[in-house]
Amino acid sequence: MKNISLLIISCLTTILLLFAACDKVGKVCEVSDPITELPWLVSMKGEENISISKAILKDKKKGKRIEGFFIEPNKPCADAITNYYNCSGEEVCYYGGFSGFKCNDYEVIKEEVVCVNP
Repeated sequence: MKNISLLIISCLTTILLLFAACDKVGKVCEVSDPITELPWLVSMKGEENISISKAILKDKKKGKRIEGFFIEPNKPCADAITNYYNCSGEEVCYYGGFSGFKCNDYEVIKEEVVCVNP
């Protein structure tokens, strides 16, 4: 009985820590809480060892701003890839990995970490 109680407490603590690791983002992508309201972002939030940052990119060719999110690994790794997604969950560009930098046509205007999954 004691082991079951400890297991339940441990699970609840882990769940609370996962939720505590994500800050309220405020209005981004025309929703008040994108971490819970954008289905594609909710699914990413559950992945381990990632960091989610809200960001604004500027398309250098079109001069247009793109609002969205960076998803990047928490732990440095030689082939780690950081992806930038627009509000619809479509990949805009990525950098890192063995192929290198693929966001050459974009400039990061603003970036703020909002969620870290251990």
